[in-house]
Amino acid sequence: MVSIPIKKINNKLLDYSYRRQRVFSLGMPKQLFIEPTNYCNAACPLCPVGAHELKRNYGQMKIESFDNILQKFGCFLEEIYFWNYGEPFLNPEIFDMVKKAHQMSIKTTISTNGTGLYKNENIHKILSSGLDLFIVSLDGATAEVFNKYRVGVDFEQVINGLNTLVQEKKKLHVLTPEIEIQFLVMKHNYSQISIVKQLANELGVKLTFKSVNIEFLGRDLKIGETYLPEDDKYNRYIRSSENYLPRFSREKLCYQLWHSLVINWDGSVVPCCKDYDNICLLGNILSEGPRSIWNGKTMRSLRKVFLKTPDLIPLCADCFLTDFSNIKVLNN
Repeated sequence: MVSIPIKKINNKLLDYSYRRQRVFSLGMPKQLFIEPTNYCNAACPLCPVGAHELKRNYGQMKIESFDNILQKFGCFLEEIYFWNYGEPFLNPEIFDMVKKAHQMSIKTTISTNGTGLYKNENIHKILSSGLDLFIVSLDGATAEVFNKYRVGVDFEQVINGLNTLVQEKKKLHVLTPEIEIQFLVMKHNYSQISIVKQLANELGVKLTFKSVNIEFLGRDLKIGETYLPEDDKYNRYIRSSENYLPRFSREKLCYQLWHSLVINWDGSVVPCCKDYDNICLLGNILSEGPRSIWNGKTMRSLRKVFLKTPDLIPLCADCFLTDFSNIKVLNN
C-alpha cells in the first residue's frame, strides 16, 4: 500500500510551486491523463480522431508500459484519467490498468462513448475493477439527435448498457464507480436538455452539461453557427464580425503546467490534452526518467514563457482557463 503522507507532502510542494510561480516544480505531478489507445469507433466531427485528422501514429498502450508509468509516478499520484484521444474500452487491458491503479490508492476515472457497455462481460469488469468514476458521453435523448454528433454509436445499446450497469451495481451492493452522463450542449440538442435530465433521474445517475469546444475546426462563423447553442449559459464563445471569440479572458495561472501531464499510448508526454499531435513533445516516459520530463528544459521553458507571455505558446493562445467549460447540474 502506498504511503499517503508522501502524496500529501507532494501536494503541498506542488501548490507552493504553483502559488509562487516557480519554473522548477518542487513536487511531482499528482494527476496523469493516460491514453489507453487513440483508436476510436466513433466519428465525432469536432474531434481530430473522429475527423481522421490525427497526424501521430495509432496504437494501444501495453500493460507493461502502464506498469512502467506506475513505477515512476505511482507514489505521488492522486488521480489517473484514462482518456485523451480515442475510446478507452478498445484497449482490452484497460481493466487491469484500473485495478493496478486502484491497488495503489489512486483515484481513477474513465470517459467513454458508451460502446464498451455493449458487452455484459465489460459491465462486470467495470464493477470489479475499483474504478471510481465512469463518465458516458450522451449528447442526445433520442437516437436521431444523439447520432448527429456521436456518429457510429448505437444509442439504444448505450442506454441499455447504462441501465444494466446501474442495476448490476445495485444488485452487487457496490459503491463504485459513480456513474455520470456527460451532455455536450450544441445547437441541435439544446432542446433536449429537459429530457436528458429526466432520463438521468430515471437511470439514477449524475448529469453534467459541458459547453462544446470548436477550436479543432476553427472558430469561423460557419462552424459556430452549426454547433454553438444560442443560450449563453452553455456557450463559451461570443460572436464577432469575423469569427467566434472566447467569452472570457484568461484570469488564472494554468493549473496543468504545475500539477499534471498527458501520456499518450506510446509513452510520449505532452503538457495538456490540447496537444493532440505532439507539437510540444516533452519526452517519452518509457525511455526517460520522470523528473527529466517534469522539470526538463522544455517544461521549464513552457512555465517560464507562460508566466510572461502565454500567448506565445500556440497551445495556450486560445485557451481561456476558466471553469466555464464544465457546468454541473443537479438532476433532481
